[in-house]
Amino acid sequence: MCIRDSPETIHFLEACILNKPPMVTPESARMVMETYTAADLSAEINAPVDLPLSNQSLSQIAEMVGAKR
Repeated sequence: MCIRDSPETIHFLEACILNKPPMVTPESARMVMETYTAADLSAEINAPVDLPLSNQSLSQIAEMVGAKR
């Protein structure tokens, strides 16, 4: 399943189309995404990653994603 087909994405699109509030706030969604992204990076580099993500961590994430393409 593509991320665009995920239940969360479909819910968000329906909320936009139907002019209804989404299930979560954008701030909450961002915090969740940052947390699981930090967990992925931590597993990749085998070291703890502090939150909020630093510029260095964001750079490492970009490199990690780029290497997988």
